[in-house]
Amino acid sequence: GHIKGATHLPMLEAASRHAEVPTEGPKAVLCAGGLRSSTAISALTRHGLKGFYNVTGGMTAWKRSGYPVVRSSSDPGSASRP
Repeated sequence: GHIKGATHLPMLEAASRHAEVPTEGPKAVLCAGGLRSSTAISALTRHGLKGFYNVTGGMTAWKRSGYPVVRSSSDPGSASRP
């Protein structure tokens, strides 16, 4: 699953797809545990983008905290809580 309204941007594509990232406002960056999101933030920052927050613990912590996730398009459910 993913966070509603989130944009999926794989770490290895962050630099080449930086133009897809909004330039205004704060942006939370998550991966499974926090390491890849940190690397992605570094790549995006090198392109002059700002306002990133690495979510400690990533999606694992997000789900464990009970925050909502949207199931993937292949899953018939819409929104759920873990």
